[in-house]
Amino acid sequence: MILAACQRFDPITAPEGWKVEPIKNRLRLEYGSGLTDSNRQSGPYPVFGSNGQVGTHESYLVEAPGILVGRKGSVGEVHFTDSPFWPIDTVYYVRRLGEDNWRYLYYLLGYLNLGQLNAATGVPGLTRRDAHFILGAFPKIHLQDEIAKVLDIADEALAASEAKLKAAQQLKTAMMQHLFTRGIPGRHTHFKTARVFRHEFEAPNLWDVGHLRNSVLMVEYGTNAPSNDGKHGLPVVAIPQVIASRFHLGECSYAEVSEIEANVLRLQPDDVLLIRTNGNADYIGKSTVISDDANEKHIIYASYLIRIRTDKAVLSGRYLNYFLASPLGRCLCLAMANTSAGNHNLGSRAIKQFCFPCPLPDEQNEIVSLIDAAEDSIERVQEEIVALEHLKRALLQNLLTGKVRVKPLETSP
Repeated sequence: MILAACQRFDPITAPEGWKVEPIKNRLRLEYGSGLTDSNRQSGPYPVFGSNGQVGTHESYLVEAPGILVGRKGSVGEVHFTDSPFWPIDTVYYVRRLGEDNWRYLYYLLGYLNLGQLNAATGVPGLTRRDAHFILGAFPKIHLQDEIAKVLDIADEALAASEAKLKAAQQLKTAMMQHLFTRGIPGRHTHFKTARVFRHEFEAPNLWDVGHLRNSVLMVEYGTNAPSNDGKHGLPVVAIPQVIASRFHLGECSYAEVSEIEANVLRLQPDDVLLIRTNGNADYIGKSTVISDDANEKHIIYASYLIRIRTDKAVLSGRYLNYFLASPLGRCLCLAMANTSAGNHNLGSRAIKQFCFPCPLPDEQNEIVSLIDAAEDSIERVQEEIVALEHLKRALLQNLLTGKVRVKPLETSP
């Protein structure tokens, strides 16, 4: 049966007192109703599509609480709302048939991974006919209540960590905006105005504002050699490694190049790699700096990247990399880019003409250290989120199958 691969519950292994039956016995997926942007009137009620809330409206279609299941687009994605809402025609909403706990049903539908049905049947979108026959596990109501409480706690912890991550990222952005235009806080009292590509910005009087060509040893394109997944030749840095917050080679492609090209393109610590061409404008000018462990392996880079090797007596690659990621750096990169045949491009000549604020090396290093600390904080929160996501997956697996039983949570008097 096509649906067999999507079943996650077996009546034989269910705990005593639990019912394993098609979810159509407990709920029905109902069609939403079209509501175009032009027909929406901003109001207090959320409007939901398959990928979550897409707006608000002055009236609602369904009473709260509500569970939404993606029908087209983000197939099988599950969302919950405590407010009356309007589901549009790309999403199903749940009509509960009995007294099952709403939050339990929400977690159950998420655990069922209904998106697999899209691939299993080969039909674009999620059909009710298939979804309704997926088996769900239904303990007694009081157990549903306790399971939902535990999973709610996990969700609340995740939401708190995600809010912490957003705050840390905003702090880093604000810090970079200040550091690259005002310098180390309290150190500078006099500032000058610089103008580059119709963009004005401030910089301390003691800083040089000049062209990048005065501070670099080379600006070079990467290899055009075809890549392979058989690990023949040398590892090649590509876009996935550049857009990461910090350089990590990880899984990458390989390419076979001549000895001369291999030596010319060998990356060294503090080299900056910058995306020079891409169909996505947001990627243009994104960069990374090669870490110290690059000496341990011969690594080269792809042709859609440019390697910038700085004169370390004047400019740190780590400083340049952070500047390129700052609000001012991103603004200047996008101003320098040109568009051709649907691609956005930055050439080596334009990069050499890049005009940027450059303090003395000691202050560069201090700025890098401050941003490194902010990046460390972000990474810690990201690791916390990953750990919580693993914990939630384990809780879903164990609680919804009855492998782990819950005891009533104690409440404060």
